[in-house]
Amino acid sequence: MIKVPDTTPKKLGELLVESGLVNDWQLQLGFRIQRDSGSHLGEALVEGSFITEDELLVALSGQLQVPHIRLFEKGPIRLKYPGLDTTVVLGDPTALEAMPASIARRHGVFPLTLRKVWHGYELLVATTKPTDFDLSDELSSVLQLKVRTVLATQSDIANAIECFYGDDDDNTSARLYRPNFSRSGRNQRGKAHVNA
Repeated sequence: MIKVPDTTPKKLGELLVESGLVNDWQLQLGFRIQRDSGSHLGEALVEGSFITEDELLVALSGQLQVPHIRLFEKGPIRLKYPGLDTTVVLGDPTALEAMPASIARRHGVFPLTLRKVWHGYELLVATTKPTDFDLSDELSSVLQLKVRTVLATQSDIANAIECFYGDDDDNTSARLYRPNFSRSGRNQRGKAHVNA
């Protein structure tokens, strides 16, 4: 008899315990925070200070088998995964022009790069929900582009939207807001600089 390997993805809590990031007691406290707050387990574990947002990002990427990105890395960010090999520079003007601020805010996503692919153009988008096909379909329909998603943290996405779109929330394309950080650590609008 041929034994077929089990390809069922492991649960997040199981992955975190196996990797040594949390112990069983911390996981149970995480479940309690999750139940009380109505949040997802990963968010509850971050809220309880049992894991960092970065540790959650890597664990979710492994669990979901999707690429992940930290948006505020210094310099260009190389994404190399099966079927995806590209370099991202945060604040790519063509990506920002492709997605209006109102769409980025409404869906909690951030455009990374607009790439030429064999069948047209593809917009690479950072999201906390890379396996939400309804989201990808809606973005593709609204933007009239193929959309491919990668996993990023909620705080990175919110900071990128604030940093690159500013207060713009109309339905036109994003103005190309380039942060100009002074020695005071504040940008042109007086907003605090996000450390890389």
